[in-house]
Amino acid sequence: MVDVSLRRLKTKDELEEMQRLEEMVWGTAAIPFHQLHTVNHNGGLIIGAFVDEELVGFSYGFPGFSNGRVYLCSHMLAIHPRYRDQKIGERLKREQRQQAAELGYDLVTWTYDPLQTRNAYLNLHKLRGIGAVQLPHHYGEMDDALNEGLPSDRFLVEWWIDSPHVSHRGASMTVPPVTADRSLLRAETKLSGFPVAHPGREFESDEGVWFVPVPEAFQALKKHDLPLARDWRMKTRDVFGQLLENGYVAADVVRGQEAGVCHYVFVPRRQLKI
Repeated sequence: MVDVSLRRLKTKDELEEMQRLEEMVWGTAAIPFHQLHTVNHNGGLIIGAFVDEELVGFSYGFPGFSNGRVYLCSHMLAIHPRYRDQKIGERLKREQRQQAAELGYDLVTWTYDPLQTRNAYLNLHKLRGIGAVQLPHHYGEMDDALNEGLPSDRFLVEWWIDSPHVSHRGASMTVPPVTADRSLLRAETKLSGFPVAHPGREFESDEGVWFVPVPEAFQALKKHDLPLARDWRMKTRDVFGQLLENGYVAADVVRGQEAGVCHYVFVPRRQLKI
């Protein structure tokens, strides 16, 4: 692992370096400097990751407000391609948690594609966030490589940074083994090596844990078979919505016995210590 230092980005030079990294990573116009500067002076939190004083990653968040509560909306996390798979994103999020708490926040939110299992594993398993809301086609049509050709569904993550669920790993839930009788979809692996989704157990609100399988390598599946990727999107959208509407949240991601498949773990929200 590389030696990384973390600090808030405040100066004009630092924020302009962030803009250059943002444009390189995302391929779009960067957030204007005046916006970044204003966010920094109004409750926002911009943190950079440096290797030998080169900015290699950043997180960008600003204050949000909903239902009488102020929270940190963590809008963007970017890592230079040369420095990915070095746990820099995880370190940025943990630093964000600490500094957000110092600013007086108890909740951080962000969105991610629920079929991107690497993000799901970081957000739910490592950081102990919860997938609390489904946002179907949240950004409309998108033409970048990750999203082109599919509805831009997202999970809204709630990260209750001072809660026992986050602070004391495993204290608030125990995950039983993945079984077919608790899975709302059934994954069958094709000869291509990619899974196909079939109906599983019918949902009933019985306070128990429910599992939802998703492809482990969704981008590879999408590149190989776009109609199959769309099928996964729509079938998971249906079962995610059913669970969330009945008071469940996505609380973890685990592997089962099937190759190429991960499983979301859904539990009643009231059972978690958040």
